[in-house]
Amino acid sequence: MQANKKFDGNNCTITVTFDKSEVEGIYNKTLNKIVRSAKIAGFRPGKAPVKMVEKQYGKDTIFSEAVNEIVNDAFTKGISETGVEFLEQPKLDLKKCTVEEGAEVEFTGEAIPPVKVEKYKDLTITYAAGKVDESLVEKDMNAFIERFATEETSEEASESGNTVVIDFHGSDTDGNPIEKVHAHDYPVRLGKGGFIAGFEDALIGVKAGDKKEVTLKFPDDYRETDLAGKDVKFAFTIKDVKKVVLPELTDEFVKEISGMESVEALKNDIRTHMENHTKEENETKAKNALLDQIAATVSDEPPAKMVDVEARKMLRDTMYRLMSYGMKPEELKQEELLAEAQEPAKKKAKSKMILRSIADAENIKVEQTDIDDELDRLAATYRIKRKEVVKRLSDSGSTDMLLDGLLANKVLDFIYSKNTIKPE
Repeated sequence: MQANKKFDGNNCTITVTFDKSEVEGIYNKTLNKIVRSAKIAGFRPGKAPVKMVEKQYGKDTIFSEAVNEIVNDAFTKGISETGVEFLEQPKLDLKKCTVEEGAEVEFTGEAIPPVKVEKYKDLTITYAAGKVDESLVEKDMNAFIERFATEETSEEASESGNTVVIDFHGSDTDGNPIEKVHAHDYPVRLGKGGFIAGFEDALIGVKAGDKKEVTLKFPDDYRETDLAGKDVKFAFTIKDVKKVVLPELTDEFVKEISGMESVEALKNDIRTHMENHTKEENETKAKNALLDQIAATVSDEPPAKMVDVEARKMLRDTMYRLMSYGMKPEELKQEELLAEAQEPAKKKAKSKMILRSIADAENIKVEQTDIDDELDRLAATYRIKRKEVVKRLSDSGSTDMLLDGLLANKVLDFIYSKNTIKPE
């Protein structure tokens, strides 16, 4: 089997050819498949002679099924061999298909076009590199220690760092209660900044038994659109004020909770993790800066259909994320979200074109070992079996996205190694 591609603007034709021995092999494979399930009088299922089954079913019928296999193989292997990604269902043209002459199959449709990338090696780029300083290490260490904090009731007025347990309900400016704005025995850790502006401030200086009302405005871009930009009167009942008590940080305590020998060992471990994480972040920043510099030299723009495809992928991801926060599909302003996705989608589409063109020029491909390693990584990350990873990718239509990501990463690794990268 041979596969070739030819672009005419944004349209691409993939031509896949099979020689006569390959067509004959697929015919025989199809025939043997039919034999295994054929029911012929006088024989047990699957035990009838091949020639008898062929005569019973007819060569034309069997060959029709073989043609379907040939077309399916042509599309799968044609895409794999050429690396073409169609933006629409391509048109099929079966040029020929006989045992005597072999087969030729064409698929034509709008696809991601190649672009001319003249300069992607021997560049020098600078980027804003992140750094790990001791204040960040201390902050992370304190956050770790806070996991083992205890709380005790305080008779004093609440202050930042305390936990205030409250009942609250909200009403609109006319005094009508808002059903979704209420909670009972709700703990609020003051100073964490996890609420709308003014919410935590209103709970500073209160004591158990206090009641308080305050009117606050929800942000214009609040995730629940029926509350976005609205003034809501909150009525608080203070149930309890708790002081957070941190454990004493000693070598003995560290050894008990982490198995490490000392406070210094724990701090060094946190620092090492932060340095490794920062190193990965810096590499990603550098690759993005490098790709931006390459993109600035490429005048070709992505097809409108490609931009639309990427924008709708972004819309889908945004909707999933917002729905995970509890929003209902009907609450989402999909047209606005889609419009907001256009510019980043255009940038992503252009980057994808550039990376694919470099991959073609440098013969960079996603190998089966790359796929296997990624499936194993995902299985370990989510603590599920590999076959479950494959099923989830298939069910969500994310297999192509995974392959795109693997190819992009290989190309980015390649150009990262071929250029000079300097942190600012």
